[in-house]
Amino acid sequence: PVLHTFYHDLESIFWGLTYLVLREEQSYLALSKRGASMLCSKVDKVFSQKQSILSDAFGTMAFIGRFKDLEQFLKAFAEACWDHHKKRRTLEFQGVIEMADRALESLPPG
Repeated sequence: PVLHTFYHDLESIFWGLTYLVLREEQSYLALSKRGASMLCSKVDKVFSQKQSILSDAFGTMAFIGRFKDLEQFLKAFAEACWDHHKKRRTLEFQGVIEMADRALESLPPG
């Protein structure tokens, strides 16, 4: 059995945001078979796409919908989750907060 850690909760936040963005996005990923697989209710289809999305999809995706302001944050979050999976670095709560702060600071006023 997998030991549940705090990282799993952080990753759940990422996948929740990803789901919301893909539901609303009109970009290539959202409209592709891979994006559609992430929105289906079949766990096996969703699971098979997660690694692909973490490893490269967010790096090449340009957000054009109403969640475009989340692009920088979600790309950094995806990279951090992927690095955690590959054991290159540990994803910590404070790191996610810092990613969100940097993304918020980079937004234009208004």
